[in-house]
Amino acid sequence: MRLLIVLLLCTTLLFAQNQLDELKKKIKNLPDTVKIDRLTDFCWENRNKIPQLALTSGKEAARIAKSIPDYKRQANALNKIGVVYRNLTDYDKALSMYTQALTLSEKIKDSIQIAYSLNNLGGIYRLEGNYEEALRYILESLGIFERHNHKEGMSFCTINIGLIYRRQNSPQMALKYLNYTLKIRNEIKDLPGKALALNLIAEVNFEIGKIDEALNNYLQVEKEYSAIDDQKGLAAAWGGIAGVFLSKNDLDRAKLYTTRSLELSKKISYFEGEVSNLNRFGKIYAKLGLNNLAVQFFNQAYSIASKAKEVQVKLECLKVQSNFYESIGDYKSALIYNNRYHSLRDSILDYESVALISQMDKDFKKAREEQKYNSLLAEKSLIEKRRDYLIVISIMILIVAGVIYSRYRASKKYNKELAKLNAMKDRLFSIIAHDLKNPLQAMYGLTDLLITNYDSISDEEKIAFIGKMNNSGKQVLRLLENLLFWSRSQVNAMDFSPAMNNLNEMVEETISVLNETARGKRIEVENKISPVISVYCDSEMIKTVLRNLISNCVKFTNREGKVSINASETKGAWKISVSDNGIGMDSNVINSLFRMESINTMRGTEDERGTGLGLLLCKDFIEKHKGIITVESKVGLGSTFSFTLPK
Repeated sequence: MRLLIVLLLCTTLLFAQNQLDELKKKIKNLPDTVKIDRLTDFCWENRNKIPQLALTSGKEAARIAKSIPDYKRQANALNKIGVVYRNLTDYDKALSMYTQALTLSEKIKDSIQIAYSLNNLGGIYRLEGNYEEALRYILESLGIFERHNHKEGMSFCTINIGLIYRRQNSPQMALKYLNYTLKIRNEIKDLPGKALALNLIAEVNFEIGKIDEALNNYLQVEKEYSAIDDQKGLAAAWGGIAGVFLSKNDLDRAKLYTTRSLELSKKISYFEGEVSNLNRFGKIYAKLGLNNLAVQFFNQAYSIASKAKEVQVKLECLKVQSNFYESIGDYKSALIYNNRYHSLRDSILDYESVALISQMDKDFKKAREEQKYNSLLAEKSLIEKRRDYLIVISIMILIVAGVIYSRYRASKKYNKELAKLNAMKDRLFSIIAHDLKNPLQAMYGLTDLLITNYDSISDEEKIAFIGKMNNSGKQVLRLLENLLFWSRSQVNAMDFSPAMNNLNEMVEETISVLNETARGKRIEVENKISPVISVYCDSEMIKTVLRNLISNCVKFTNREGKVSINASETKGAWKISVSDNGIGMDSNVINSLFRMESINTMRGTEDERGTGLGLLLCKDFIEKHKGIITVESKVGLGSTFSFTLPK
């Protein structure tokens, strides 16, 4: 039987080598892109059959892609090479391939390859026992695949999540994700993927004591892998069948299937299979009373496992040896291996980690549902917003024109003031012509595209368009509010109604309006103002001041930065400060603030647009309160805007 297996494996190797040689001849005179695709496909198809030939083919594909250059195909080839290295337990090389693939994919903004790279990186962290880091990568990948309805990619992510839950001793959650993976792979007719999912389901069923159900699963898996000639899968299935027969004390059949699985695992460098089968031989010989022979197999398995990074394989060896020595009454050795087992296990598994992983999973699902709901709301109100914006713009233009005309009439006798007003007029019309025109044109183009091609555009593209329109709308609305308030302020058309107001409540209300923008950049906005402080002010004016200052801080602060709002007592007044740890400003920029003739469009850390008009409005409103507004800033350290209000 062993000779037959070896003969079969040699035949397979020779056949695969001939296939690769034949492929190279066929593609010799074909375009480079076709060569890359054919070689990459060969790498993927043979990753579990003949991994060394798969590496040869994949590396050649990556080399050609780099020489063209074709970053998309190069990233694809690198990801597939990484999978082969992962199967060979060379995790360092696998990480290197995945990281290179991610860099290239981000360079060309290829969402699908970015997602594959992230999931692959998460898979390595999973194998190394870093489950929290693994889940962060995998959930980010799953989000991208779901937005593109990429079911194959989704199934790779869900199988990884299932494996994390399995290793965290949550078999029911593991089965939930593995069965979902099986469902997807049936839908897309992915036979190798279906077989893998079914094999993992069999392993979990075996672990929770559903022995007969696991055996039925394994026998089906054996048929699936035999049909597609997946050598690694076949070795795993035989090992699983052997484990079931061992648990039933059918030692002859357990030994037969273990022999088959071990020979095949060695031939294809399937490390996990080799260790698992050596341990199983040790268990078989222990049951036969051949303890010395059993120890030889256990030691051989642990020797191989100790050289690898995959912690689960090491744990399996330590647990097996602890159980063996306990069964033969050698409690000292049993204790040594048991302590090693728990020490390693505790380093990767704790219940806080289990809870965190579960919470991360729930948060991801909740965010996904909220995104769908918000997209539907945005689509429903799209036409109404477009109409309202046009009305508001018309009113705003009339008001601004009235302001300019009024100022022009009042300054006939003063040439210097006239020149200033003309500059103000030119700047305002520049804002209207450029800063309003651009986002409105973008909105109009997107709505026109949606209306014209609604049926042919995918749901993911609709959601993306709606998100862009929503951002453009917010940008226009903020600018309109500032223009409208400033224009009314210039002609004294704004009601000024000061009263005692709770400062903390005004800040909290303002933060709630800007929270979504801050969360988009992962910026923490912290209200440090005591809830008992009250100030004498017009609440609407001061909320407008706070909104502009906090919004500016968020705009000019990098991701994961911080914005804080403080209040301190001075003589007869409160000093309110809005601070950030953003990019800061030099003295030239600081000197140009609060001046009409020098306001300019400035872009934030993520290309957000602004006009500087908001700071002019802040200055006007604070001066109406007999207060002052100041700024302190250092380049690279951040900025602090402060203003005073009466108690």
